[in-house]
Amino acid sequence: MSSANEVNAVIEGMNATSDQVQRAEHFLRANPNDLYAHLLLLGFYSSKELAAQHERHALWVIEHCPSLDLVAWMCLSHGGPGYDVACRLWVRHLSSPSVSFQSVSNAVFFFRAGEPERAERILIDFESRFCACPEYWEHRISFYVGWLRTLELVAKRQRLLVEAMAAVERRLALAPQAGHLFFATAARVAAELGKYRRSRELANELLRSGLADPVEWRRSNALHFAHTVLGLVALRELGDLAAARVSLLASVGVAGSPQMAAGGVSFDLAMEVVSRGDTDAGIAFLHEVERLWTHRGGAVPVVRAALVLGDPSPFFRLATEHAEFGRSNDPEQ
Repeated sequence: MSSANEVNAVIEGMNATSDQVQRAEHFLRANPNDLYAHLLLLGFYSSKELAAQHERHALWVIEHCPSLDLVAWMCLSHGGPGYDVACRLWVRHLSSPSVSFQSVSNAVFFFRAGEPERAERILIDFESRFCACPEYWEHRISFYVGWLRTLELVAKRQRLLVEAMAAVERRLALAPQAGHLFFATAARVAAELGKYRRSRELANELLRSGLADPVEWRRSNALHFAHTVLGLVALRELGDLAAARVSLLASVGVAGSPQMAAGGVSFDLAMEVVSRGDTDAGIAFLHEVERLWTHRGGAVPVVRAALVLGDPSPFFRLATEHAEFGRSNDPEQ
């Protein structure tokens, strides 16, 4: 796991000056095993997209700290010069009898973009060792959902949805309590599979726990995704556009969160509502999105104005960029 100190090292590196980087490189030559210096330089070179320099420090971290929960900064381009080296390091770590779950999780994350089939095999190979660990099933769900978002072929997406839903049930069999993100993902997976009753149960659990959460930003995220899923279920199962509209506006009638401010608003329900002719709901939705997107709301007024004038094409382009599941599995779409 990563400590606040290690996270701060990466952040410091992302904001470092050239002089600070030169001092860190000089310090590292005398102290080649200093983790903080490696992470600072990793953050700097990653932010500057300097691949060769980034690769050098990423490989050091993979070799010496495979369980460090900063793997997002350790990813290397598939087929790049350091990728094969990293592959050999991960194989060595995974062959250790004492390999930790976090190291396995990091290896899956490393391979999932360029070699998702290999990442899946790693998860399956370690199922017997970690099947009693709720975090294993949560990671497996996250892996399948992340993979299916990159696919267009319905048959392949369907298999991943089935695998994700099976992992949801295995996770809940271990413990009925879980975080908001788990229930948000689980409810949406069930909806995509057409398991509407199960989806509604999971979304209502998310709604209940969200309403009880005293932390405003967490409550906002939970309510946003709960109402989104409930609206999708109302629309897909019952064709109830009025109920879907109510859920759509409730999904953005929240206080907001750092994730929403940076663009983390689901447009999936809005796309389906507008595609069925309710542009007024889409206009009202965009009005609230502009309020929630404090860091990136500049494009919204233009899109909203086009929708008011009867041109939905800018809306659908924007919505596609922010579609939570990439494409709808709704057979009517």
